[in-house]
Amino acid sequence: MKLLKRIGILFAILLVLLIGFLYWYNATFSMEYVEAYEINSPDLEQKVLIATQGSEFKDKVVKGMTDAFPDVFFKVIDVSGLYQVKADDWYAVMVLHTFESWEAPIPVQEFVKKTNKRTDKIFYLTTSGSGEYTIQDVDAIAGESIIADVPLYVEKLTKKLGPLLKKQKKAN
Repeated sequence: MKLLKRIGILFAILLVLLIGFLYWYNATFSMEYVEAYEINSPDLEQKVLIATQGSEFKDKVVKGMTDAFPDVFFKVIDVSGLYQVKADDWYAVMVLHTFESWEAPIPVQEFVKKTNKRTDKIFYLTTSGSGEYTIQDVDAIAGESIIADVPLYVEKLTKKLGPLLKKQKKAN
């Protein structure tokens, strides 16, 4: 009987430690919510939506992108708002998200399904601890959230967004 009691106590201690670790991990590494905001005048012809998660790295990427295109209206929302987004309402949509627990956030996964993995005007930047994860069959820029690499990611995204905006401007 003593052995069963000790095993039960050990099991309870391990369970409490596991729950504590999961709570700490979630509090330390989960992404913050982003309050929606706009940059530049909504009267501008070209409009780009950026859906992102709150982190210093992603905030700097968003700043770099909006600075690179001063004649474009940007609306920035949290990825949780992707449920209401209609890609056809925007010249382009950029989604910046992190893989957590080995998968993209559910709203991002649903947005990919809803837009049929369209790549002509939807761009993804996926970050993860290893920098290797992306949603299957989605053309995405992938990497780690290293602040020193922000200019590299801004350049990669600019090379994708810039030609699209030029093409659309000529069409109008």
